[in-house]
Amino acid sequence: MKKLYITLILVALIFGCKRQTDNQQEAAETSQAKSSQVYMGKPLEHWIQLVRKGQTDEQFPTAVDALILAIKGDDLRIIVTAADAIETIGSRGAKAAPALASKLDHPQPWVRMSCMHSLQAIGEPAVPALLEAFRNGPGGAP
Repeated sequence: MKKLYITLILVALIFGCKRQTDNQQEAAETSQAKSSQVYMGKPLEHWIQLVRKGQTDEQFPTAVDALILAIKGDDLRIIVTAADAIETIGSRGAKAAPALASKLDHPQPWVRMSCMHSLQAIGEPAVPALLEAFRNGPGGAP
């Protein structure tokens, strides 16, 4: 089982390394985007702080759901920030694995790398999402 897990992580790395981008202007514009976006009624920073505290209260699943919404968005900096927050909670963020796997073919390498690191931190619970990405392509299209 460990060999399969390692193989799937390597597949994720291959997906992540297969594309390059020359669009530096897009990256510069993204870095200037506002981070005051609201997810599930609260700013993204609220949810990030909640999951980083490691609390296991009733708000934790809601925080993970808010981070998933952020990962599914278009703001590159927000995607990376949310993915990094999921990385800090490891396997407790397993619910985010499909959203993270869907970004493995993103044109920006730093978005792909952030999502790969998060999937690696999730560990074995991310395997089904990685298998699905392997079968259908990370973006969901065969």
